[in-house]
Order: sequence, then structure tokens, then C-alpha cells
Amino acid sequence: MSYKKGKPVLELFRETDDDNDNYTDEFETAELITTTRKFLVQQYEIDNALKVLNPNNVHHNNRRSSTLGQQTGTKEQKMGIRSTNSQCHRNAYSSPDVIQRANQSNRPSYLNPNSYAMTDLSPEEFAKYTKLKHVGRGAYGGVYQTKHADTGEIYAMKVIELDHTHSDSYSKSGLAVNDNQHLMNEILIMKQFDHVNVVKLFHYHVNEMSVNLILEYCESGSLRDRYRARGPLPEQEVIGYIKQTLEGLVYLHQKRFIHSDIKAANILLKNGVIKLADFGVSIKFDAKDDVETLKNKKKEANGSPYWMAPEVIRLQGVSTASDIWSLGATVVELLTTQPPFYQHDPFPACHAIGSGEPPDIPSGISRECFQFLTVGCFQQDRKARLSAEQLLRHPWTQGEIKQDESHRSSLNRENRTGFLKQYNETFQDNYDNDFEERSINLLMTINTMNKKQRLEIYKESMSGESEDDFMDVFEIEDFKDLDIGGHKETDMREQKRAYIQDLIDRTELATLEELQLIYKFVTEDDEFGQEDEKLHAGLNFVIKCLIDQKFVYKLTSRLLTEVSDDCKIELMKIAVQLFQHDTQSMVTFYHCGCTSRLIKAYYEEESVFTYLSMLVKSNLPTLSLISTDICEVLVLTLKNGDSMRQNSCVELLLELFRNEKIEKQGMSSILITHSVPRLLATSLSNIRGHMSETQLAVAARTVKLLAKVAHYCSYNLRGRFFTGDFFACLFRRFAKLPLESKLEMVRIVNKCEMFLDSALKDLDNSQIQQIFDQLLEDLSSEECSKAYERFVKCTIPILQKLCTLDSSRQVDLLSTSSIELFNHLLKLFANSKRNESIRNQVVDIFTAAAGNPKLSQVCRRYGAIEILINVLDDPHYRLTAIRNIRCLAETESDILDEALKRKPLLLNKIVAGIRLDNDLDQFFMEFIQVLEKHRDKWVHSNRKYTQSFSIYNYLCSSEEILNSLFERLSQPELVDPLLVLQLFQVLYSRKPQSFVLREFQPAFQDLRDELLKRSGPGDARKDRMIDIIDDILIER
Repeated sequence: MSYKKGKPVLELFRETDDDNDNYTDEFETAELITTTRKFLVQQYEIDNALKVLNPNNVHHNNRRSSTLGQQTGTKEQKMGIRSTNSQCHRNAYSSPDVIQRANQSNRPSYLNPNSYAMTDLSPEEFAKYTKLKHVGRGAYGGVYQTKHADTGEIYAMKVIELDHTHSDSYSKSGLAVNDNQHLMNEILIMKQFDHVNVVKLFHYHVNEMSVNLILEYCESGSLRDRYRARGPLPEQEVIGYIKQTLEGLVYLHQKRFIHSDIKAANILLKNGVIKLADFGVSIKFDAKDDVETLKNKKKEANGSPYWMAPEVIRLQGVSTASDIWSLGATVVELLTTQPPFYQHDPFPACHAIGSGEPPDIPSGISRECFQFLTVGCFQQDRKARLSAEQLLRHPWTQGEIKQDESHRSSLNRENRTGFLKQYNETFQDNYDNDFEERSINLLMTINTMNKKQRLEIYKESMSGESEDDFMDVFEIEDFKDLDIGGHKETDMREQKRAYIQDLIDRTELATLEELQLIYKFVTEDDEFGQEDEKLHAGLNFVIKCLIDQKFVYKLTSRLLTEVSDDCKIELMKIAVQLFQHDTQSMVTFYHCGCTSRLIKAYYEEESVFTYLSMLVKSNLPTLSLISTDICEVLVLTLKNGDSMRQNSCVELLLELFRNEKIEKQGMSSILITHSVPRLLATSLSNIRGHMSETQLAVAARTVKLLAKVAHYCSYNLRGRFFTGDFFACLFRRFAKLPLESKLEMVRIVNKCEMFLDSALKDLDNSQIQQIFDQLLEDLSSEECSKAYERFVKCTIPILQKLCTLDSSRQVDLLSTSSIELFNHLLKLFANSKRNESIRNQVVDIFTAAAGNPKLSQVCRRYGAIEILINVLDDPHYRLTAIRNIRCLAETESDILDEALKRKPLLLNKIVAGIRLDNDLDQFFMEFIQVLEKHRDKWVHSNRKYTQSFSIYNYLCSSEEILNSLFERLSQPELVDPLLVLQLFQVLYSRKPQSFVLREFQPAFQDLRDELLKRSGPGDARKDRMIDIIDDILIER
């Protein structure tokens, strides 16, 4: 055989099959023939498979593959089929026409007579695989446990249903034709793999109805099944799984394949052995391939969003390092049950990954695992990541961790209710499928699937309207370019509909007048007197057109190139109307990347500010990328805008503070730098007269914003805005605000406590006194709510500070209302560990005022000694209280008697103080002095005021108190008996003695006799005690 110029290469192969002796004359080595044949066979298999998937309209990117297939088919027709039974022995070279003729008589009636089948199994062999049970669900079919009839071995059959009726769209159960290359790619790739850690593809069978893959069966399911059943996996167990996964990746990378979709759902288990699966988006690369070559090989961001590497999302090309990033995300997934960035929805997550935001590393992991993730996997520069071989030698995969450091980790799950739930619906099928037919094409899903879902919503909303008349809402004057005079109404409506669609389609080239017309169409303004139903239907039609014509992308393109400000503003007016009806369009526009430039240039325009408001209120996590620009724009608007805009800015700034992904300290710095706290405090002080509900709401938001700024700003920045003027403005309308706002205000003061002294120096005494009185008045409300408790805890330190700076303000704490407030606070903050601190602060500030000797007359006038009596039963304060009582009794002799006469229940506090066991010596010493003072007073006034109340007379007649005192004589470890006898001596000096005191005399006589028995020579102490008892026993 001689080689002829222009002869098809595949025909040479056919001729060499007929004449094996001559092929060496054409090629130097058999290895070259084998390699070339294998390549052409693969190309022809792809060509055949594409024809099966779309027999009527085959579009191929590889023209050479299609040509080779046609040449081979022609040659086969000339040569004939070698096997007489073509149905049993089809091969990859069989042409469609021959197969059709061979099988025409045996073809089932439901099959297309123009189609054919391709398989590496004969139909009889394929029929031996019996489905046992359904084990998995996929987007395009299912996975079944299958048994081979002859061998009895168990396999997994992956059935991918074909759909020839929806060639340009997704079918609910069928595979779209434009996915066929993914399918054949997976088949041809898997046929080449033979490794213990890679799922084995044994056979494949393609016919008109489905693609059937005979795979290795993994009875344990995926690693995702494992952590879903058990929760977060222990670190030691994860090490074993990841080590085997790395061995599989090493094999793939050595074979020059990139998996491109590593995650727990694609890692299967069989008898404890890891099996990598799902190669639908894998690619083959050559050793000489550079980054640009790989980028051109894979132009779409295929994979699963949360596991994608940054360069994949940025369409910068894939590499083996992309699999390493995904492996790191899988480690996090196994340890926590969630991949990185799962707190975001998929599209914002991709934006965060692509913009360089580092993944969150779970807490509770070992140091080696932390290094494995941060140093080995999650490097933004792909060249800095370790290879699969290097990771296999990493200390973590070698198990070199301390046992006590390896434990089940946990991850705080963020509340995601505020994020965009529509993404979850789109991606749920992919995430929930263990046997995925292919991974998600992210960009196509976002831009196509969501659009169609939204269009369906609008179709449903319009379903109740008549399509024959809703176009009547648009007047003929709006369609001046149309020649529709004299046409039927039906034709007029169709022309209107087509005109609107064409107008929106030409957005990028539309004039200002045309843009204004689009805005008129999209504005729900019943200026023509149309019925609401028609108006709503017409508006929905225009919104549907905007979505269908991808207005958001036209808008972005036009804004970036447009020179005219008027056109840009008109475009944004249209966009805002669209965004109000379709939030997804707004999110897409934001992620197109021109928001920052737009809001800084046109923030004064109503439409741009409305878009900014909608964007901030959407609470997108990726707003953190432009939060500084947004904050600066809001500050400028706040300083220069009208009152309505200012109120909106305050609300939007609060929304930014609520966004968990935005850096709060930076925001606070911007606001303080622009003097926003002073501006807000001034706006509060300017409120005049009675405040309406709207004004109260605005004031409440303003105070809350000030509290956020004070909370998040640094220590030094607080001193910049917390001045005397700010302090005065803050409290000027304090009385008119609700309790919640007052609470926020005192919290601001507490945060800036270190600067309070310098701020107060700028104020005069009248201003400070006004603030003090207002705080005290609000404390006296005697509420019992949680907000009131927090308000007290924040206010008492401020009052204490003000009293320390000027003790004359303590007078206000001794009024009748203040005494009632003190008693109320004591009850509110009863003895407990939780309230101990604030209770001590309350007691400190009031007892200091009551014990001030300069205010003794005030205490007597208002009975403020009651404050001291009320803490006699408090172990921490009773000594201070009894000393202050003694001091007051010395300066105001009848102050104690008057207080007890006014409130006899206070005597119970004195009894409780006597019964306390701690510090009794000091207490009795002070108490004896108090009694001596009142004894002298009672003796002196007994003849004149025989009916007046006296604490001295009361104690002499109280059997309860005398019993308590006598018991103390038998407790020398608690109190000195000599002090107790001295107290009794004071009581027994009363003339005449009370009946109760005389009843105790026999007991004292017994005590004297006992002391005499134990007394020895030179025992002065006992002699002193006997002398006191003798004085007690004297008849008076």
C-alpha cells in the first residue's frame, strides 16, 4: 500500500487493518500508530455521542472531529460491517446508516427511526445488568444499585435521561443538549482511570433515551452522608479520609487531569476506602500548558461555589492548585458540616472568594490542621499552595498531632435569614445530590435560571389579566414612531408590545427621549385614569421585558461609557423601578462593580439615593467591599441634605452597623472625622415643643446611631467628640425621650467616662445640675422593667461621678422622693451575686450623702437617717451606717427617735443588726454610744415628755431585743461579753427599771456566781464584769 496525498488518515488505519504487513512502510513505529489511533477513536466517539444527543442539529466546536466522523462513516459504508450480527457486535466505528439498516426490523416503535445507539457493550450484555433499587437522585436522572446476572457482582448504574424536545433549555428530568460535551468528557476521562482511590467506570451504554454508566458501587455513600448522619467528624477521622483523597489527587495530577469539583459529596466510601467521583467538569492538561492555555480550555466558572478557588471564579484559569483549595474547603466542611463562606448565599460567596476574602478557619482544631489549611490550601496565590504530594507528607496528614488537641470542632452558625434566599433554591438541587450528573455552571445558573424563575413569577402575576387589553394602558401618543392609525385594536396592541420590547433592547444606544419614554412605561402612575388592574398588568409586562432583555447588563455597559449625566440619571430612574419589583436584578447590578463610582458622583440624585437605600437595606454581606464609600456618601448627604434625607441617612448608617461583615471601627472613625456625632447631638437639642411619634422615632434612631459610634470607636477617638457641648446637647431634650433612648444616652456617657471630667469643665454648674436633676427624676419612675434596670445600672455611676465632683449635689439625694427611690432600688437589686455591684453603688452614693455632717439638718428635715438604718442589716455597710448614725445623734439629738417614731418598722433593722455575727465588737461600741446619748436625753426630758418615743426606752422594754443581747453573753467568740454587759448597764440605769429588765436580774445573779467561782486573784477583766453585774442588780 502506498500513501496517497489527500487520503483521509482514518482510511489508512482501515487499510492497515486489511493489510498488516504494509503499515510499517507508512509509519516508523507501532507506538505512533497506537497513539494516533486512540486519539482519533476518541474524537469519533465524541462525534457519535453528540449525534445521539442531538441527531437533527449537531454543532461542534471541533470541526476536525466532525469531519473525521463523516470520513469514517463513508469508509465503513464502503467496507461493510465485519460482523454479520451488527446488533450484537457494534463498535465505535459503526456508521449511523449501517446501524440503522441493521436494526430497522428489531427497533422498538417508540424510538426515532433516524437515531442509533452507541455502546461498548452488546445489548445482550447490557441487559444482564438488573436494577435492584434506587440509591440516588440526580438533576437528570438517577443512580441504581445494579447486579450482573452472570457474575452476581454489584455495580452502580448511573442513568442520565436525554431530552430532545428542549434543546435550548433545562428540562426537569432530561439532559440539555448543550451539556453533552460535559457528559462525554466525563465518560472518556473515567475510562482512563485505574486507581484504588478513584471510582472505576466499567462500561457505558448510550441510546436514544438515556446514557447509562456502569460504575463501581460504593455502599457507604459519600462523606457528606457521613457527617450528616453523625455531625462534625473528629479530626483524626478526617485525617484518614483526606490522606486517601490526596493519594487519589496525586494519581489524577500525575495523569495530567484536574478534577475541578472536590467536595464531600463527590468523595465516596467503599469498605472504608475513599473513592473520588464526578468528573463532569474535569479537564486534561499537557505538561507544556501554561496558565493562559488552561484559562482558554476552561472559560466558565464550573464547579461548586463554596469550594471554588479564587482564580476559578475570576476566570483566570484552572490548575492542580485549584483542586488543593477545594480540598481545604472540604476539610472545613468535614470538621464543621459547612464549607467556608456558607453563611453567604452562593453568588455573594463567590464574590467574597473572588475578591480575596480569607476563609474562616474553624475553632478547636489542632495547630497542624490550622497550618495545613492556611499555609497549604488557602493561599490566594496559587503558586504558594502546596501540591498534593507535598500535602501527603505534611505533619497533619501523617497524624503528628497531640491527642488532646484533636477533637470535634465547632463552628458558630450565623443567622442567615437576612441574606438572599433565592440563591438557596437555585443551588439546593446541586448540593443535595450525592450522584451529581455535572457540577454547576455558576454564571449560567445565575444569569439564566434565576431570570427564568423570575419571569415565571411575573407570568403568574399577570395570569389573571387579559392579554388582549392590558396594552391599552399605554397611549398612542407614546408610540409616535409607529404607523398604527386605522389598524385593528389587536394589531395595535401587538405593535405596542413589539415597540416596547425593541426600545428596551436598544437601551445601550437609546437617546434621552427614548430613555424617558421607557421610564414612563415602567412607572406605575395612573395619570391616564386607567383601571388599576390594567395598569398593574402593563407595568408587569414592562418589568418582564426588562428582565428578559437583560437590562441590568445593558445598564452597566451604558453607565460605564455614557458621557451625558442626564442619560445616566434617566437610566438609574428606570433601574430603581426595576429593582423595586425585582430584588435579584439589584443584586446582579451591584455585583457588576460600578456602584461605588455611581453613588459618589450622583448621590444627590433621588434615583441614585433610592438605589443606595435599597442596597444598604438588602444587608448584602459583600457590601463590606464598598462600605467606606457608602459611609462617606451618607456623611456628605447628612451634612448637606434636607431633613428628610438626613433622617434616611441615619437609618441607613444604622443598617450598615447591623451588617455583620462590615468593619465597624472604620465606620466609626469616618463618622467622627466628619464631626457627625456633634451634628447628631445638635439635631437632638434643636427639637422644640411636644414631640410627635415621628419625631420620637427619628430621635430614637439618632441616639442609637450615636451609641453605635461610641461603642465601636477607639479610645482616642472618643475624646475627639465627647466634649462639653456634645454632653450638653445630648441631655438638653433628655426628658422628652422614651426610656430606651435615655438608656442609650447614658451608655454613651459610660463609654466616654474617662473624658467626662474634661467635658464637665466646659459646662457651668446650672447645666450640670440640670442634668443631675433630670437623671434623678428618671430614676424615680419606680419601674420594674429590664430596660429600667439597665438604665439604673448605667445612671448611678454618672450620679456618683457628679457628686464626687461637687458634694453639694448630695442634697438632692436626701429628699423625701430620693429616700423612696433608695428603698425602691434596694428592693429591686436584692442581695444576689448578679446585682451585687450595682447595689453597692446605690448604697455608696446614698449613705455618703446621709453621712455628710454638713447635711445633718437636711437629714433631720427629711428623715434621711432612714437611709442609714435601712443598711444596718447589711454586713458590708452596717459599721459605716452605725457610725454615721452616732454622728448624726451627736449633732441632732432627736433625729433617730423622730425617724423611728415616724416609721416603727425601722426598729426591725436595728434588731437585725444586733443579730448579725460579724464585726460585733465595733458595732456594740458604736451602739453603746448611741444609747448613752439617748439615755441622757430621755432622763433629761422624762418628766416633761413622758409620752414621747425614745429608742432607749424602747430597748429597755423589748423582751425580744434583751433576749438577743443576753444570748451574746454566751458567745465570746463573736463579741466581747464585757461590751454586752456595758450595754446592759446603760439599759439598767433607767429609772424606774422596766418590768422586763427586772425579769433578767436572776439570770445576772447566776452569771455573777459563776464568775466568782472561776475568778482568780489578779483577774481584772472578770472583776470588771462582776462590778458591772453588781451595778445592774442594784435596786433603783
